[in-house]
Amino acid sequence: MSQARVARRWEVPDLTPEAAQAIRHNGLDAVPSGSVRLNWSSTFAKVSGNLPLDDLRSIKIPYQSATTGLVRCQVHCTTGGKVKLVLGSADGIKLWLDKSPLETGPEMELQLSPGTHAITFAVELDRRKEPIRCELADVPGSGAQAQFVAGN
Repeated sequence: MSQARVARRWEVPDLTPEAAQAIRHNGLDAVPSGSVRLNWSSTFAKVSGNLPLDDLRSIKIPYQSATTGLVRCQVHCTTGGKVKLVLGSADGIKLWLDKSPLETGPEMELQLSPGTHAITFAVELDRRKEPIRCELADVPGSGAQAQFVAGN
């Protein structure tokens, strides 16, 4: 297995009819903001670090033409600072760090404070065809210490 800091444990929401209706009514920002109460269960990336799109829970949003898949991972930061989040491809992905939307790109610098942070993904499943891979990399000159949360 690679020593890269790759997200291996992911969480998918339990999209009950009530939760799906609340997301449709409030929009996708309701997922990371917590304004829609969701139960999350674990799913795991392949040995390669790739998370197949089939593992995502999907929802159809009326004002969007695409079906959207939802998933999140968590990063624990022991020493705050800048870290690089590497996706490889950001095609069809919208991201939030905790409750804040991110400008999504193949590589993004994140300023993390100490503690555990959620990275929430909304994936346009009609547009994106490749699996998700999320990796942390060091930023030169930053003393940040961060790793993905593992476990069950």
